[in-house]
Amino acid sequence: MAKAESITWKSGFAGLLNEWNLREEPFASNTVVLPDVHADLAILASTPCPPPAANFTHQGRLHYPSRMQDVHVEMSREYVAQSALCLMTAQLIPVFRRRNPADEFIVLWHRVWAEQAQHLLDRLSSRWKISAIQTFAELGETETERLLGCEAVQFFGMLKIFEAERKTSGLPSWKIFSFGAKNRGPMPLKMEPFSLEDGDLDRYLVMRLFQLCQSCQDTPVSWLVMDLLNALNTDSNNIFHRLAKVRGNQNSDS
Repeated sequence: MAKAESITWKSGFAGLLNEWNLREEPFASNTVVLPDVHADLAILASTPCPPPAANFTHQGRLHYPSRMQDVHVEMSREYVAQSALCLMTAQLIPVFRRRNPADEFIVLWHRVWAEQAQHLLDRLSSRWKISAIQTFAELGETETERLLGCEAVQFFGMLKIFEAERKTSGLPSWKIFSFGAKNRGPMPLKMEPFSLEDGDLDRYLVMRLFQLCQSCQDTPVSWLVMDLLNALNTDSNNIFHRLAKVRGNQNSDS
């Protein structure tokens, strides 16, 4: 029997599920304002994002206007100038994190991406693009789209967790660890250690996503994932780039 101090999720997986069900509790129905599914998206795309309301009285996580205000405030802090369409797209996402969203929201979501995908790809930050991918994981129109969405969310989610913990090392994201300081302790689940010098798991994970994108090409979710993969490929602040540097150093020494 496992010792209590070694257990990560004290309440078990059923407890985790209960916690998640609370997060997915629908907004109070009397606070939800259904969107105009016939809105002119081109006009919204050409309209600058308005500033969020000042002196807003927040009424909690189940209050729809309050959550929309949270998103509006976050969107207003983006470095790239956003449009009213970007704001509306971002505000749709929390709706799909709750159970049983109204059909009108789903119709509008697919219409937005069918008509204005390039506008959103050019302007949304990685944070909102990943959230959009998560939405397609749930609302993709084909099984392949949903599969790509699910795998991409896992991929970028674990990358975020890993890089966030690594920052506690004090090293900048572009710098590789000193190999002389390697810990020889056991791996989780008694797995064999991954070879940083010549392992291929990192490339497999990337190519898996790339192949899934090819399977559902010319769909918004594949554009979103490829946009992020291309950005990752030109970003030196991640584990994949560090591994490439390790292998480059190994090759130069041979």
